[in-house]
Amino acid sequence: MNARRIGSVVACLALSGCSLFEGEGQVTLSVADAPVDGLDSVVVQFNRVTFVTDDDERESITFSPPQRVDLLEFTDGEHFALLADEPLPDGRYRKIEFRLDASADTTDSYVTEAGSDLQLSLDVPDEFEPQLTVSTDFTVDQDSSVDVTVDVDLRRSLFQDDDGTYELRPKLRAVLDDEVGSVGGTVSSGLLDNCSGPAVYAFSGSSVTPDDVDQAGVEPVNSAIVDTADGSYAIGFLEAGSYTLAFTCDADLDEPDASDDDVDFTRELNVTITADRASTQNIN
Repeated sequence: MNARRIGSVVACLALSGCSLFEGEGQVTLSVADAPVDGLDSVVVQFNRVTFVTDDDERESITFSPPQRVDLLEFTDGEHFALLADEPLPDGRYRKIEFRLDASADTTDSYVTEAGSDLQLSLDVPDEFEPQLTVSTDFTVDQDSSVDVTVDVDLRRSLFQDDDGTYELRPKLRAVLDDEVGSVGGTVSSGLLDNCSGPAVYAFSGSSVTPDDVDQAGVEPVNSAIVDTADGSYAIGFLEAGSYTLAFTCDADLDEPDASDDDVDFTRELNVTITADRASTQNIN
C-alpha cells in the first residue's frame, strides 16, 4: 500500500519507529464490520482519509492506488489496517473523515449477492456523504503510537432501493483498540433448530429491551451472525462496560429502513466487557 500525505513536507522513511520531525507520533487506522445476511461481499474503495484536530487542523492521506476492502472478510473481531504506523503530527484528534469511490455509475465499490459473482454497484448518495465522518477522541504524542478501529455497521448502513440499487448510508463508530474487548461463545443447537437468520445483537447497558434495527430508539452497538455449523459467534470492538446480548433467529428479516420488523429475540442476557480481554458467554 502506498499513501500520499497532503500537508506534510516529506514522507517518513521506511524505518521502524521513524518520525518526520519533532512533535510527531504514529497512528494505525483499521476498519471492521458488523455483518449482514444474504451477501457474499461488500467491497468498499477508500480514496482518502483525513484526521481533524481540536483546532480544526486537517491532516489528509490519499491512497495511491485506492484501497479496496471487502468488509465481510473483517467481522467477528477481525480488522483491516488501512494505515499502519503512519506518521501524524501530535495533538488531540476529534474526527476522522473518509472519502470513498462509491457511485451507482461504477463498480469501484460493489456488493455480490449470495451465490452470485455479479458485481452490483454500491453507491453513497450525496446527502449521506457527510456521514462518512466519525467522531473520535485520541491524542498523538511525540514518538507515541495510537491504534484506532472504525467499525462500519453494515446491518444499519446498507440499503437496497426498489430498483435493486445498493446504497451505503454509513453508520460508523470509532474505538481505541486498547480500550475495547470482545465476547463470544456458542448458541445451543436447540435454539438453532429451524433458524433462518441466527444472530446475536449487543446493546449498550444491562437489561436493555432489545429492538430491531430501524434507525430509531434502541439500536445495537454491534452484532454477529451465528455459524450454524458449530453454533459459534463473536462480537468484537466493544468498549469496556455493561451490555445486553440478545439472540434472534430473524436477523434476515431485519430491514434497516423499516420500523417494527417482525424480529423476535428469544434469549437475552447481561455481560460485562473488559478492555483488552475476550469474554466467553454461551447462549442456551
